[in-house]
Amino acid sequence: MQLSKRERNIAIATAVVIGLIGFYQLILNPLLTSRADALSQLEKSNRDLKLSRDTIDASRRMARDFAKVSGPAIKREAPEAEGQVLNSITQWARESNLALSSVKAEPGEKEKGYQKITFRAAGTGGMLAISQFLFRIETASIPVRVADIVIQSHKEGIDDLEVRMSITTIYAVTEDKPAKPPGMASAYNARENY
Repeated sequence: MQLSKRERNIAIATAVVIGLIGFYQLILNPLLTSRADALSQLEKSNRDLKLSRDTIDASRRMARDFAKVSGPAIKREAPEAEGQVLNSITQWARESNLALSSVKAEPGEKEKGYQKITFRAAGTGGMLAISQFLFRIETASIPVRVADIVIQSHKEGIDDLEVRMSITTIYAVTEDKPAKPPGMASAYNARENY
């Protein structure tokens, strides 16, 4: 059977259209779909990567800020913490014109991975000196706080007051060594050298 020129052109056109439809359905459409899926997965992965990097950066920033706030302030040994607070109390009293008569360290209890040391301090001075001393304690960069305070007047109507207070600090307890009580550092050091 011989096809006329017109029928042959229609047959060729039909074959080309069917070939193009088959090419689109079997090859091009799956490629475009997988490309769109790959692009959306890439976009999601980029968002996740950015979120992860932001989280890591925030963590580093917070660790750096925490180190600034607590790094040198929280000591790891009782003698270091005791010396730091005793020096600070003496300096604050001098700056406040408070005459200290005694400062004594006492061991405290362990609490949440930290050991507490309590200092009993007594001194005399005016209301301004006591308030300045308390202000220096409350605004200190080291971990101290006033646990209790008693203020008494020597004579009624005179700005000559006696103050007794408990000041506490903490230090980080390392698990590999037993905690050394305050005031006993030299005895422990002598025993460790044997």
